[in-house]
Amino acid sequence: MDFNVMWHKNKKNRQTSAPFLLELVLSNRCNMDCSYCSSGFVIHEKTKKVFTFGQLKRAVDVYAACLKKNGLEGAGLICFTGNEPLLEFGLLKKVVGYVRGKKEKIRMRMDTNAVLLDAEKVDFLLANDVRVFISLDGCRKAHDLHRGFRDRGRSSFDVILKNLKKIPPEKRHEGNFQISAVITPETIGSLPQSMEFFRRLGFGVVMFCLETYGTWNRAAIKRLKAASGDFKSRFPETFGQKAVKGAGAVTLFLFGRSKAVEYRDIIG
Repeated sequence: MDFNVMWHKNKKNRQTSAPFLLELVLSNRCNMDCSYCSSGFVIHEKTKKVFTFGQLKRAVDVYAACLKKNGLEGAGLICFTGNEPLLEFGLLKKVVGYVRGKKEKIRMRMDTNAVLLDAEKVDFLLANDVRVFISLDGCRKAHDLHRGFRDRGRSSFDVILKNLKKIPPEKRHEGNFQISAVITPETIGSLPQSMEFFRRLGFGVVMFCLETYGTWNRAAIKRLKAASGDFKSRFPETFGQKAVKGAGAVTLFLFGRSKAVEYRDIIG
């Protein structure tokens, strides 16, 4: 559980251009074992560790007070992230209910691998206006290379695709449920194919993230440049303001930094 400050204050009117973010990690449990996971050492701990509702409630109270003290009402964003929040769905429901009951208007989002996503959870998240980022790395080949279950890397692809059908099509398109895909030096070549795959699934917002800890050597950067050019020519509507405002467009967010490469320096 930690505070991440992600905001820029306008001295004239004290408005923010980015949210003031509180990340809540509910437990050290996860049902997957992704090769690039930065929390790998945590999920392999032998002892289960889960925050109590009292601890999380206190964190929300401190956070809300911080928003008020700094004139950041309306800029609050709580993200349920790290490991797998849906493994603690009962606890998640209590915290979401507590946040919604406060007078401060705080937005919420959740990161999930969608393995446990079902109709009940979809309905709850929609009813409470929790924005959901689903970790899916693209088509089967790209996804299975890094994102497997804990029992010797068994594929999670079919389970996730089955669960995505529980999300109403219009909610995929409108961005209530979004895709978050990690691109690695090994999967960068499949970037255009993965975007086409996400479009067929009906998602209106897709975020591609470069693997921070990947080895982006000269060969990988060359593949990145080639895939970027191909992507830009095949999906020109994903760039610029028209992508955000246009009906039916897929919005692309792409970020990531490593010692070797920063994507925005390549795509131009």
